[in-house]
Amino acid sequence: MKISFESSPWWVRQAFIVGLGLRNRAVRYRGDFFRTMEFLRFSVGWTSAEQREWQHQRVVELVESARAGSRHYRSVFKQVDAAELKKASLFDALALLPILKKETLKQDLGPFLNQKFRRFSESSTSGSTGAPTRVEHDLASIQRRFAFQADHVRQAGTDMLEPSVRLSGRLIAPPGQLVARPWVYNAAERQLFVSSYHLDENHAEAICRRIDRLQPRVIDGYPSAILQLTRLLVRRPTTLSSM
Repeated sequence: MKISFESSPWWVRQAFIVGLGLRNRAVRYRGDFFRTMEFLRFSVGWTSAEQREWQHQRVVELVESARAGSRHYRSVFKQVDAAELKKASLFDALALLPILKKETLKQDLGPFLNQKFRRFSESSTSGSTGAPTRVEHDLASIQRRFAFQADHVRQAGTDMLEPSVRLSGRLIAPPGQLVARPWVYNAAERQLFVSSYHLDENHAEAICRRIDRLQPRVIDGYPSAILQLTRLLVRRPTTLSSM
């Protein structure tokens, strides 16, 4: 009998998140993370023209990488002239690229994978539009992505490893059931994962007390979930008193 993550005892889910958090911290914040952070500090004063030129170069490099490593784009990009792509402006270059529909990607991911890069992990969307979309990641792209996120929160006056709350579509507690702790805590990254499916009056007091203890600097996730959490919090004026 297979037991889902959200149906496991809370301490099992919590132990798993602790281990996952330690692993994530070890792989995310090194290598291309620091190289990208250095680039972002270097480029902060660029003009709009310089930004567009850099973006244009990245588009050209992305097309050539996809053409070389992906079966789908090796075929599709036969119609895209490399010299014309380089000479075009950023927006004209983007207009030369064919549009990919999500349904096509969902049918068979294999032809889209770039064989020049080693797969490190896999994720998927929550499937809110009908079926989840599977995505594979290489390690360097993960590190770059978290560098951009770190720079984003830095500009907001905080840090990636400050206490935060995450609200997503992931199932971390059984939906529709009354539970004592509709959350798990990633201590390695000081991140509290709160179940978006338990943002109701039955769980409001427990959630608000836990968030009050954490005193997060950042709350991120689906806008609808953040709005619902905010509605719960504003009814309890002592919550997040120091923010």
